[in-house]
Amino acid sequence: MADVPTEGARADEGAPRGPRAPSLTDLSSYADARSFFETVRGVSVDLERTRQALLRMEAREGVRAQGYEAQGRSGSVSDRTAATDARLDFEERARRRMEEGYELIDLACRVLYGEESGKGGVDRLMGSAVADAISFRYVDARPWSEVAAALGYSADSAKSLRALCDQGFDCIDFLGWANVIGGRGDAEG
Repeated sequence: MADVPTEGARADEGAPRGPRAPSLTDLSSYADARSFFETVRGVSVDLERTRQALLRMEAREGVRAQGYEAQGRSGSVSDRTAATDARLDFEERARRRMEEGYELIDLACRVLYGEESGKGGVDRLMGSAVADAISFRYVDARPWSEVAAALGYSADSAKSLRALCDQGFDCIDFLGWANVIGGRGDAEG
């Protein structure tokens, strides 16, 4: 008689091991607004790297006419679909991570600008300079020099821009996520 796995072993086979990681979009899992936006910045950088990698892979594929003769050197036939297959495999592996990353960026934009863009969030409570500084630095993952240029500040104003971001983070921490997203200036009780 063949070995039959026990009921516990069968149920356990496909289950993930260890504690389940919290969702990136669970605001309660962040210690404060700064840690949330630092995570957003890291995800934004990762999404851009993935996008660039996909573009490089597509460029390697190239557009080729269909041929029926053997191609390649030394009499070997090259697999012209290998580059496309590799890109599609990479896209599939990265798909869920990318979807969750874009969900996180959308959430960050709601925190900064409200449910309806420009009608809530940090923008309504603290002004567009604060919301835009946080957005350029953390959502767009730009260096301070680019944030300064985008906001019309001098290149030496990184300290002032950090202070604007800190004010926005303090506002979010004081009022709470729901109030900030709704553009309400009432502290959670």
